[in-house]
This record gives sequence, C-alpha cells and structure tokens, in this order.
Amino acid sequence: MTLLRLDGLRADADGHALLDDVSLRLGAGRVLAVLGGSGAGKTTLGLAALGESRRGVRLGGTVRLGGVELLGLGPRERRRARAGAVGHLPQHPGAVLDPVRRCGPVLVELAAVGHRGRAARIAAAERALHAAGLDPGHWHRFPHQLSGGQQQRMALATTLVTAPNLLVLDEPSTGLDPRARERLAERLRALSAAGMALLLLTHDLDLVRATADDIAVLEHGALVETGPADAVLTAPRHPGTAALLTGDTPLPPGPAASTPPVVVAAGLTVRAGHTVLLRPTDLTLTEASRTAVIGPSGAGKTTLARAIAGLQPPSGGSITLDGLPLPAHVRERSREQLRAVQYVHQDAHASFDEFRDVLGQVAATATRLRGLPEPEARAEATALLDAFGLSIGTRHPHQLSGGQLKRCALARALLAHPRLLICDEVTSGLDATTRATTLRTLDNASTRTGMALLLIGHDHQALTTITDRTITVDGGRVTESPGSAQTQWKHGPR
Repeated sequence: MTLLRLDGLRADADGHALLDDVSLRLGAGRVLAVLGGSGAGKTTLGLAALGESRRGVRLGGTVRLGGVELLGLGPRERRRARAGAVGHLPQHPGAVLDPVRRCGPVLVELAAVGHRGRAARIAAAERALHAAGLDPGHWHRFPHQLSGGQQQRMALATTLVTAPNLLVLDEPSTGLDPRARERLAERLRALSAAGMALLLLTHDLDLVRATADDIAVLEHGALVETGPADAVLTAPRHPGTAALLTGDTPLPPGPAASTPPVVVAAGLTVRAGHTVLLRPTDLTLTEASRTAVIGPSGAGKTTLARAIAGLQPPSGGSITLDGLPLPAHVRERSREQLRAVQYVHQDAHASFDEFRDVLGQVAATATRLRGLPEPEARAEATALLDAFGLSIGTRHPHQLSGGQLKRCALARALLAHPRLLICDEVTSGLDATTRATTLRTLDNASTRTGMALLLIGHDHQALTTITDRTITVDGGRVTESPGSAQTQWKHGPR
C-alpha cells in the first residue's frame, strides 16, 4: 500500500527553485533513502512530505498521505490528517525537545495521541525510550543534560511514541558514535519489518547500505536518479550519484613536530553535583597541531571542549593561553581572549539569528573581535565562504541547509583569526565531497596561520586525513589513542 505519494513537487524561495518536479512513492514497510549534496533539497523534501515548508518557501504539486492531499489543507486540518500517522525527526533535535521540561513526562504527554489512560501512556513512553536506545535513567533528565547523540535519540523517541505509519528522518545518525549508529540501523530495520514506512534523508552511506530498500538522489533540487538500493549503490547511472558515493579525497596529514604551546589545560575537571563529567586531565595544544577527539556518545567529548572554550566552567584545574591564565568563564574573557579561542557548536542552526542575513552574521565576527570595517569584513567573509564552496548572498538561516549553516559557522569562527579552533562534529551531516572540501579548508588555515585545531567527531576516518593525533574520551576519562602521535599530552591523575 502506498502511504506517501509525491507528484510534481516544487518548492521555491525568492525566485530560487529548491525542488523541481519531484515525484516519489513510498509504501508500507519500505525504506526510501534520499541522498544529495549539502543544499540539494533533502530537508525541504522532508518537510514537504509533511505538507510543511520553512518560512518564505512556497510549495506546489501534490503531496498525498494515505490518499489525503496535504497541500490543499489549512494548518489545523493538515495537523489533524498527520496526527498519529506521521512522525518527524528533524535535523536539529533541539527543535522538538522542550528545554524546560524533563523528557519522560513530555513522552507521556505525546503518547496521549494514540493511548488512553495514564498507565498505557507511560508504557508507550517507556517503549519509545527503549526503542530509541536510551535507558530509563534518561526519563528524568532535561534536554541540556543530554549529549548531542542522546538528544538525537530522545528526539527519535518523541516520534516513535505515537507509533506512526510513516517516519520522516532527517540525518538521524548525526552525533552518534559507530556502535550507536549500528543500533540505530537495527532499530530502523525492525520498524520497517513491522510495517512502518521510512523516509530517510541522509549523507550516512553506511546507514543507507544497512537499511534502504530504494534510493532517490537529489541534485540542486532535481531528482536525478531513483532505483533499488543495491543497483544505485553498486552501479550508479548519474555522475552526481557516483560523486556522492566516491567523493572523499585524501588530504595530507598535519605536521606533528614539536611547536610552541597555545593552550595548556592542567588538572581540568568538570563535575555536575556529585557526578564527575570529566576526570582530571592535562592537555597541551601546540601551534598548528590538529587533534581529533573521539569516543562514545555522552562520554564527555563536548564537556572537554566546552570547558576549554569557557562555556562550561571547570570544577578544578587551570587553563593558560600563550602562557597567560585564561579565565574559566567566557564572560570573564577579554576581547582578545574571545578572539583567540573559538568554538563551533554541533547545532549550527541554533547559533544563528533567524532574522538577520547569514553573511552579515559571519562578517560581524571580524568587525567585533578584530575591529575590521564592515565593508572589509563582508568582503573577507564572502571570500572565506567561497573557499567552503558557498555563495549565500543575503539569505537568512531558514533558507540554508544544515550542512551549509555548518560551513557558515566555521567561516564565522575562522574570521576571528583564532589561536585555537574547537569544532564539535564538524563533518557530520556533510556529503563526502563537501566533507573533503571542509577539512581541506581547515587544514590550509591551520598551516597558514599556525592555528591549533581540536576536532570532535565520530567520523574518525575522515578526521585523521588532517589530524596528527587522536585522544579518546570515555566515561569522562581521557586517553591517548594507540598509534597517535605523542605531542605533549598526558592523562592526569585518576
């Protein structure tokens, strides 16, 4: 049975075609993976499948859900047609998690869509939590107490609690470590085997290989190839598809020579109440060094990075910048110290103001922290965005894809001319070609300026193309990974 039917689907924003004459079918128990480069239109397609669009985007064509035309309905009727029938996991999990409420009660409230009585709703919420790969201990947590990967899984739980017939997932493996991605694939296969239809929008080819029945490929909003997953993956017909599947380009490894220290952390410790989030750690980051930080979801990688950036003040230890004490809290740091240590968040979308053009926000860093006149700052921002393969004009955040916003956030941080750049999940949600371009741009910036890089991610293979060492965080304990270059790092006392 066909659950979702798209015919001649179009999406336009300010005269720019985001989707052009897209027609797709998705039946019960099937997994349709939609591939495409950053900005190809995947997120726009996922929203359109719900009859929705971002601000300023106009939809045309036909979107039928179970035979009901969604585009012809008003907002209330459209929500009623989708209630309990469709679940949506957006690319940014924070968009569906209530920051001021504990996760368990929210799940119970959502379960009311298809369950009567409190006991039945609690049971449904517990099943959704388990199906999303989270233990009962997460029931009482607030979203800010979850790691990026845990937030992704909690957002998945909110979509599963209503037991929908169709699930739309936008980059569901972002922020997950390899084992968590394997468990996600297992859960998605189980859902499809139970009859649920899955529309999977992703760059994660391993997830596609493990779950997809069919594949559709978008390029600049146009559907360039469709077919059974095995056929598309092994013998792609369109050059764009082949590029997505083989777009990784080897990069030269970064230098590992001993160089002057930029940031030195000594005995760095982070606690939340009686819980130790980061055990005492000593870490030295030298000029032009490139350090990869890996570890399971929720292990403490982001905690380490945020402590150095001053976003999560440590409970103990000290940090120096070029030999001088660095205040623990970002609010206490001088303009020069703010410029010197830049942090790129995992959720790039949340770091931009929806009501201002992105180019202006990127350029503002050079104006605020380096004193550059606005025209010069915008010119430098435009050139740097071009290096990342972006031409955004006067677009606002809602007019850019998640991958495009991630590169804009990187450009914004680089415009500060930092001594240390910390990036959380810099390669997640990017196709292979864009990932290679992004890493090459960071590699060139580090070589040219002596900037140290601290790159957090689960895609270790991609990160090692430019990094000279790897550290692993697990259970708040930091260790040097085997085979990593020994560049002035040691683990502190337990």
